[in-house]
Amino acid sequence: MAYRVKGQGPSAQGFTMIKYAHADSDEDRVGSKDESKEDEFWKESHEAVSLILMILILLHITGAYVSSKLHHENLVKAVITGNKEKKG
Repeated sequence: MAYRVKGQGPSAQGFTMIKYAHADSDEDRVGSKDESKEDEFWKESHEAVSLILMILILLHITGAYVSSKLHHENLVKAVITGNKEKKG
């Protein structure tokens, strides 16, 4: 069955809710000096945590690669198949 009339259909309720969403404007804020300092703090914190996470992910991947080579195992295959086999 085709729904060709606006506002009808299984997902019509969700789309009407989206229609009224608005983005916040920085110009509407009261006490912009304090809030901009707070916003800056959260932006910097977010950036620092993101950088730390990227470093940890790279260390994890590097460690898995090095361990794979040292122990003569294919850890990627072991993760996918669930079977850990030693090479040679």
